Amino acid sequence: SAVVGICSAATITVGGNSTGWTIPNSPAFYSTWASKQKFHVGDSLVFTFPAGMHTVAEVSKAAYDSCSSSNPLSAVLATAPANITIRSPGTHYYICTVTGHCSAGQKFAIVAAASSGPSPAPKSSKPKKAASPAPAPSHTSPAPASTPSGSPAAKAPASPAPGTATPPSGNYAAPNAAGLGFFGLISVAAAAALLV
Repeated sequence: SAVVGICSAATITVGGNSTGWTIPNSPAFYSTWASKQKFHVGDSLVFTFPAGMHTVAEVSKAAYDSCSSSNPLSAVLATAPANITIRSPGTHYYICTVTGHCSAGQKFAIVAAASSGPSPAPKSSKPKKAASPAPAPSHTSPAPASTPSGSPAAKAPASPAPGTATPPSGNYAAPNAAGLGFFGLISVAAAAALLV
């Protein structure tokens, strides 16, 4: 079983926190804003606007170009904050359906990437095992004469029962664990769980 990368979706306020969703001062405002963002499947677009003043709907490219709201691809959302989750990769078009608002520039298009995961899933479905600790000393060599027979150094370490997972003593880490970051460590932990 493969370890799947963890994806994190973003919440993006359309137009930024200070402008929101409104008739812009410049018809190119939203196109310029969108060109500076990165959008991914799973991201949530948040449209903030005063009650009763605006709407938002996803439309086709033809409807976007002509500012037509007659056949929207999504429900027309009229209550703020309006949230739209990006459900597929590719180009998406959004407009305000209030008469005159789209033609005044209250519209934008985005290109959404397939995923916003921190890194692709590993190519191999079998995780690499960490290096094994050095074998315990052979029990055939005599114990040093200076060690009393009752001290812990003289006792052989207990072996775990077959089929149980007991972590080795000492400071062991999977190779490259220091540079993996939070999501990488989760993947390493998930891979280790698969080995049990």
